[in-house]
Amino acid sequence: MENTSNLNQNETALERYRIISPVLSAIAENADRAKIIMLKSEALQEAGISRKTLSQWLDRYVKEGFDGLKYKSTTVGAKRKIPSELVHEAIQLRLEVPTRSIPQIIEILEMELSNQKSSDL
Repeated sequence: MENTSNLNQNETALERYRIISPVLSAIAENADRAKIIMLKSEALQEAGISRKTLSQWLDRYVKEGFDGLKYKSTTVGAKRKIPSELVHEAIQLRLEVPTRSIPQIIEILEMELSNQKSSDL
């Protein structure tokens, strides 16, 4: 199973490298800014990715080399768990006012947390 995972990671990294390599070459050749922007635009269209994603791939390649382009799970270690008391409080807020939206509930909980931190100081 691990070999399949490594193979998939290598394939992912290779595909990402193929997409960013024209941009990397232009940067290495000290190409003018307009050419680099054009190459980035072409890479975005070809891969169907956002500018942010392209920038992340370029940055990770510069910092970590080929390994930086491998897929990395965003869940490192134990999965995050919402404390049960926070879930209970969110449910209570919704029951109090059923028309409250999720963003409104989050905002209320964040304000309460902020007030608690301020009073702890």
